[in-house]
Amino acid sequence: MSKDVTFITHLRYDHDDRIKNLQTILDYYSSNFPESSFIFVEDDVQHNEKFDTIKWPKGKTSFFLIKNNSFYYRTRALNYGIKKAKTSIVVSLDTDCIVPVASFKKCVKALLDDATMAWPYNGFFIDTSHTLHNQFIVKEYKYNSLFDLLPDISTLKLGYKYGDFSIRCTNTDHQSVGGIVMFNKDRFLEMGGYNENFICWGAEDNELYHRCNILEHKQYRDNDLNSVCFHLFHRSAVRNQHPFYQSNFDEANKVVKMSKDELSSYVKTWKHIQGDKG
Repeated sequence: MSKDVTFITHLRYDHDDRIKNLQTILDYYSSNFPESSFIFVEDDVQHNEKFDTIKWPKGKTSFFLIKNNSFYYRTRALNYGIKKAKTSIVVSLDTDCIVPVASFKKCVKALLDDATMAWPYNGFFIDTSHTLHNQFIVKEYKYNSLFDLLPDISTLKLGYKYGDFSIRCTNTDHQSVGGIVMFNKDRFLEMGGYNENFICWGAEDNELYHRCNILEHKQYRDNDLNSVCFHLFHRSAVRNQHPFYQSNFDEANKVVKMSKDELSSYVKTWKHIQGDKG
């Protein structure tokens, strides 16, 4: 099953936490899905040698650089990597997200059947401390080394803090749609891929979730109560200090209000779609 999967991760160095997290997710997913491929797309002025310290899986990793001396362009980097993939399933994976292997496998099956998008966790997005990150590594990258330390899932609320955990999203309130998202590559590209009107970050994952619904593509989420996404500790980026933050949310709000026909026509006008046709 893992041979059908390519992981796509976007990169731009900002601090050493990013390197540590990248090595962690690479070790976790490559060990659990040994036949899968990995594509890394670095978006920066030039290659940062910090990434040369990473131990990449031999023979299964492709590394690309998109030269960019302006603001980070997440959606473009992900589209670039997805188009390079040669498998039927692609995974948009941030550098810091851990989900259960069983949930991941359920999503692979759904995407091989009729789903276009899938989330291998139930909507809970849980930040972990630096201490827990180290424990996860010491415990040989076992998902349960984190999960078994959580209190009862049914007691967790939005904004809840418990020791080394902070609950950012739940499966009933502000359900997460980012971090790690899986796609059937062909069907995903049919609905436009990532919307490159989103520059830097902010609301692009929400737009994608709603666009998939409006265009009547099928989605799958593993709603098992014990299936949560752990977000590994890193120093926080200031998310709203770039000039596209408000326009990103305006774009998402515009898409949400469209009908299926309006949205289908709108997608055809996107520059990256026009470029593919050319």
